[in-house]
Amino acid sequence: MSSLCPLTVFTSLLRAFLLFLPAAHFLYQEKGECHFLNGTQQVRLLLRSFYNRQEIDYFDSDLGKYVAVTPLGQPDVDKWNRDEVYLQYWKAQVDSVCRHNYRFQVSLSPTPLPTVTISPTKMDPASPNTILLCTARGFYPLEIEVRWLKNGQLEEEGVAFGEELQNGDWTYQLQVILETQPQWGDVYTCQVEHASLEAPITVQWGKPLPSCPEKGERRFLCFFFSSWKEEENWQPGPSPA
Repeated sequence: MSSLCPLTVFTSLLRAFLLFLPAAHFLYQEKGECHFLNGTQQVRLLLRSFYNRQEIDYFDSDLGKYVAVTPLGQPDVDKWNRDEVYLQYWKAQVDSVCRHNYRFQVSLSPTPLPTVTISPTKMDPASPNTILLCTARGFYPLEIEVRWLKNGQLEEEGVAFGEELQNGDWTYQLQVILETQPQWGDVYTCQVEHASLEAPITVQWGKPLPSCPEKGERRFLCFFFSSWKEEENWQPGPSPA
């Protein structure tokens, strides 16, 4: 997750150009973001450029320069970073735009919250391994942390991360895979942390062991039932968090 967790984000669309060519339509956009931490104590300005919804470069006031995201943005970045007057102009916008407009801040739209699901599958029916796929969808900004836990403990072995994918509406999705051999009583948890969340999202898969009576014949029957489930290679199913 980003080291700067903005309490308030004042976002304005600086300009958008539609370039109409005979063969296709192209969209170029610039988006300005003012990130505030502890009021106006720490302010960060990001001026981000997009071509067909893909970010190509950005100006970061914390760095005091432009940064290329794709090769398409590199020529402009090289030109702008050589122009000290141009860089000083955008550095000054931290005060003249961000801090000046802080008192007028409004929430233009709610920050998209991620939705989290778990899907079990088997790549090989003969294999004892089960593939658990945790999918986080519809989140923005891009920075997100997704982790697997087994019975409350962090699981690192057998974990594989997919690539963050754009949904086409400025939000992203990410899939994290866990290959494991579930046993009777195991509970797996997919935990997601994101700047839009006040607390992590947790989704569970599996069922805990049933509680057994302390005395008598019922305790024996409960033990027998649990052992029988293990011998039958019982596979737990999904359960809500």
